[in-house]
Amino acid sequence: MQPTPPPPPVGQSRWPQPPPRPPGEKGFPILIVVLVVVLVIGLLIAAFLLSAFLVFRTPVPVVPSVTLGGVGFSSRNATFVVTSVSTTAPIGFFRVNLQVDSAIGTIQRIELDPRYATLPVQSQQYRVYFVDAGSNLTLSVGDRFVVNGNGTPLPATTAFTFYILWILDGGVVGSTNWSTQAKTSVAFSSVTQSSGNATIGVVGVSQAIEPSYYTVNLGSVLPQEQGSLCRRLVERLSPS
Repeated sequence: MQPTPPPPPVGQSRWPQPPPRPPGEKGFPILIVVLVVVLVIGLLIAAFLLSAFLVFRTPVPVVPSVTLGGVGFSSRNATFVVTSVSTTAPIGFFRVNLQVDSAIGTIQRIELDPRYATLPVQSQQYRVYFVDAGSNLTLSVGDRFVVNGNGTPLPATTAFTFYILWILDGGVVGSTNWSTQAKTSVAFSSVTQSSGNATIGVVGVSQAIEPSYYTVNLGSVLPQEQGSLCRRLVERLSPS
């Protein structure tokens, strides 16, 4: 029988103790927590400063207002200029459309001359030319629009409304309207004859149109009917 081992000294455990931690290992978790807190605070400050910078530095899109001048006519093509723009913007931010009588066309982008935007309205097509007077690719004062009937004069006795739209919200920012007259009427002077040739002078037209848009027709008449020749020409002379 072996003797009982003596009791351990006072203040010491009878179980083996783990080795003591190195001095630097005790503060490691606290250091991680401090670093995480500092990183989060830094990110929050950076996000706040960035948002404040964007608010004051990024321009807010402002919907412009466009005013178009009076409509003029050349060979029965409508032409008008931009007389004022509240805020200039690239032409890519604008769209155009056309209303013919009560029919609304399909919105199209602006094309630079000599190209053109083709606007279908029901079964017809119309061309819209844009002349960038400032050559700066922005819609600005002095720029000009020309509207015709797909390479032909606009139809007679028709009401038109031209719209400029803002691409960001589709709203109308400018418009103008006009009506075309009835078919052109031509007044002639009396017929004069010389060496068997008849000469007829034009004394008035309802609207100026290039001669290439007209066709003429002439029938033979008896001498006693020459007085009515001018009236017959007026009836037969009309734009093609």
